[in-house]
Amino acid sequence: MLLTIGVLSASAGCGYKLVKKSDLKPRRLPEDSIRIAALESQLTTQVAAIRAQCTADSLRYAALLKQAQQTPPAALANADSLLRAREQEIQTLREQLTKLTAELERIKRRLANPRS
Repeated sequence: MLLTIGVLSASAGCGYKLVKKSDLKPRRLPEDSIRIAALESQLTTQVAAIRAQCTADSLRYAALLKQAQQTPPAALANADSLLRAREQEIQTLREQLTKLTAELERIKRRLANPRS
């Protein structure tokens, strides 16, 4: 009876199949072994390339850090004076913006109440 149900359900197209031996193991074909070996060698090559790139980056960053640590204080003072100049320019622009905003408000009020 179970065999009949399995055959009927398989023939009905519902996707069920009757399996007698559930302990089957897939065979490993020689082509599969060759493909697996090729993938492993490719992975090994890529890992080696990534490690080499990381090493190069680490050396480059170490050199940049050493250079930054050896930067003379005069260069830092120059950067500080540039920062002050920028802050002063920003302050000047803010003052101009405030004046222009006040002028714009005055013009808006004048246009809203025209003298006849």
